Parts: sequence; C-alpha cells; structure tokens
Amino acid sequence: MNPFIESGSPETPVCNDTVEMNPQTSEESSNETPVEQIPQVKRAKRTPMIPTKLADFIATAELVVVALRNSGLVLRWKTLQDFETEVIQLKAYHEAKLISKSQRRTITIDLQELDKQTNLDLSHIKYYLRTKYGIRQSFLHYTSFGLVKTRETYALPVNRQERIESLMVLQQALVNHDLDNQPFGSSYWQDVYTQYQTLVANAKAHDASNSDRMANKRILKVAVRKTLKSIILLIQSHYPDTYQDVLREWGFMKIHY
Repeated sequence: MNPFIESGSPETPVCNDTVEMNPQTSEESSNETPVEQIPQVKRAKRTPMIPTKLADFIATAELVVVALRNSGLVLRWKTLQDFETEVIQLKAYHEAKLISKSQRRTITIDLQELDKQTNLDLSHIKYYLRTKYGIRQSFLHYTSFGLVKTRETYALPVNRQERIESLMVLQQALVNHDLDNQPFGSSYWQDVYTQYQTLVANAKAHDASNSDRMANKRILKVAVRKTLKSIILLIQSHYPDTYQDVLREWGFMKIHY
C-alpha cells in the first residue's frame, strides 16, 4: 500500500504511454495528400559592375576613360594617360587576335585540303610499285618511300612535321627506283613538299604570335580591371548617395553588355 495515499481512497491508475492506433485512422493518415511545398523564390541576378566578356570589358573601359576625363576626378596612383594607353593596347590585342584567328583558320583549312589530296595521290605511287615489282613485292618497298603502316594500310605520317620529312624521303625514293619521270614523280612531290613547308611554317608563326599576344593581353586586362575597381571606389566616395546612378552614367552596371 502506498503510504502517500489515504486509507480507503482509490489508487490513481498507472498511466500507460502506449497508445493503441486505430488501423483505419492510421491508413487514412498515410493516404493524406502532403502539403505542397512553397516554391523558392529565385534571387534576381545582380548586374556586374564590370563585365567579364572581353569585348564588353573593353567597351566599358573606353566609356570610363571618357567619363574620367570629363569629371575632373583623379587617381593618385594611375594617370589618365596611362589608363587610356592600357585600354587602347588591350583593344589592339583583342582585334589582332580576331584577325589572327581568321587567318589561322584559313591555314588549317588549306592544310586539311592538302592532306586529303596527298592521301589520294599516294595511290599513284602504290600503282607504280605494283606495276614495277608486282603486288606482293610492292609492299616491301613502302617504307623506303616514307610510308608508315596505319591500321590496315600504308600512308604518310599524320603528324605534319613527320609528313614533311617523309615527303623528302619519297622524292629521293622515286629517283632511286627510276620512277621520277612519272606524272606523279619527283617534281610533283617537290611542289607538295613546298606547300607543306610553307603552310606549317605559317601555322607555327601564327601560334607563337598568338601565344605572346595572349600573355600580354592577360597582363593588360588585369591592370585595366584594377584601375576600374579603383574608379568605382572613387565614385562611391565622391557620390555616397547617388553613386549607383553615377556608375551607370560612366558605363558601369549596364543591364545588357
């Protein structure tokens, strides 16, 4: 008997934490349609003050140069003349790159066409060898003509520098095998050799020039971006209440670049 309960009074029933679930109620609750999730509101994209695309970047820098000249504001660490010179040089590198890209594409197309024609003309060399030595023996002379085995056939190397070297071997082999007077003899392949040399040399010159141009362009872009960021801070300090409007007037924060 519990000492804290008076005699004759009924004992308090024990509370059981286990609650019986009504099977029907449980089934109904499981079939309830879930509450639809509230769609997340997408944040509006902020317009960058300085564009990333190079053409727009240069256009913005040109506008800022003009605005800085007319404003009378001065950067202590960078003169307006130096800033303008960097922008002009950056634009020149960009335009030169576009021209060089077009020229390089032309060289690439010419090389591809020359590859295609050269591969077709090799059939004449193989025909000369079959006629002179027979079908079985002709294969034994392919390597001496600068041809290499590629999959199931013999052809000139794919690498263009190696192809140029193989063309020299081919010309000499035609002389050694008394085939240089044929329509596709030494004189023909000498012309092909010259075309390859010229096109490959031009391609290498363009690639080297473009590599140097890209390095200088990166340096200039970093310098111009640093100046543009400083000008943004300069405008914010001079126009604390209206700096956003002023930035737009100067060419920053354009809606469409």
